[in-house]
Amino acid sequence: MELNSYFNVKRLYLLIKKDLFIEKKFLAITPITIALLIIVASFIAALNRANPNFHISFFTLLLYTIGVVITSKIFSEMHSLKRNHFWYMTPASDLEKVTSRFVISAVIWPLLLMIIYSLISLLSETINLYSLGYKNNPLVPTNTEVWIRIGNYILIQSLFFYGAALFKRHQLIKMGLSLLLFMALLFIIAMIIFHLTVGENTGYFGFRQFYQWGNNYSQSYNFSIDSESLQRIFEIIKKTTKIFYYFIMAPLFWILTYLKIRHNEASNGI
Repeated sequence: MELNSYFNVKRLYLLIKKDLFIEKKFLAITPITIALLIIVASFIAALNRANPNFHISFFTLLLYTIGVVITSKIFSEMHSLKRNHFWYMTPASDLEKVTSRFVISAVIWPLLLMIIYSLISLLSETINLYSLGYKNNPLVPTNTEVWIRIGNYILIQSLFFYGAALFKRHQLIKMGLSLLLFMALLFIIAMIIFHLTVGENTGYFGFRQFYQWGNNYSQSYNFSIDSESLQRIFEIIKKTTKIFYYFIMAPLFWILTYLKIRHNEASNGI
């Protein structure tokens, strides 16, 4: 099969345009709601004069909360018994369908929010300056911190992108619970490895001892390895976690999402 017949940029553009047109009501209401939230929240922050960099924090809050909700519902048409025939009969490949939803949730959403937020923050701080005699620092797109937040959002988006394809209902709740269970499992495994590595202690091994290791409780352990080796182990774990988060996690879950969509296309497509 030729690449052009399986992935076509023009077809992808039309697919994105179609998906955005279907959500035109949401696209009309959301900017107005975001603008009102920014104006009210920035006024309260300026009134308290506690955080001049308020807009970076509030931008991050909106970026993640609304972005995660959008991503979790991005494949709702495919899962709906009433509307899934539109999904399967759309003249586009499974790769184009996945890419279009990815572009909407991971590219268009953060860029659109950044543009809207930057403009509204200028307006809100002008109001604050004239009404309160004080203003917060408005959001500036050239700020490196803004792009760092967007980059981290794109990485985390991959998890909920896969959850949107995997779960048919309550995608956000189910993916959130899955992440909590996974983190709890990792914590339990870490405690077990720590216990086996450090050795037996003279008393009960619990969270308090684990958390305060290296302080008063460190004297109760019989170390089986020296502190320098233990430090190297922690550094390896830290570097491995960073490599997985920045370079492996997102591509892995994007690929899993594509494979899930492809499986659904093969089993349910006409």
